[in-house]
Amino acid sequence: MLSTVKLKNRGFLFWERSRNGFTLVEILVACAIIVALAVGAILIGSTLLDQGRHNKAQTDVSSISAATKQYKFEMGSYPATLSALTTKSGSYGPWLDSDTITDPWGTAYKFSIDDTNRRFGVWSCGKNKTDETGSYSGSFAGDDIGIGGF
Repeated sequence: MLSTVKLKNRGFLFWERSRNGFTLVEILVACAIIVALAVGAILIGSTLLDQGRHNKAQTDVSSISAATKQYKFEMGSYPATLSALTTKSGSYGPWLDSDTITDPWGTAYKFSIDDTNRRFGVWSCGKNKTDETGSYSGSFAGDDIGIGGF
């Protein structure tokens, strides 16, 4: 007596049989999906990091501006440099921590005094690390992030 393997016909060219494992095509599709998700996560993460650095620069510039105003109130004049805000002067100060005068991209914040209008400006060069503002005259250029004060 001959025994035969019974195969069920499930349609044109498809036969039902038992499988143990995944085919190469299934593995490649799964890998492609994982790679696509990883690339998307990296792009979104990079954007969020840039946004966070920009927000930190805005917060730092506001803090430096407030410290500069406090320095002027206590000392009678604007500081010559931002590093003057990090040192004690007599019974006053320090007005800032020394790490506050460096922006999130690793460059020093810029500081300029407009003596004719009795104003000052504090700004970060931004992501491109290029000072596009130059000397503060009421506005900031390019991707520079700054604030002006009286």
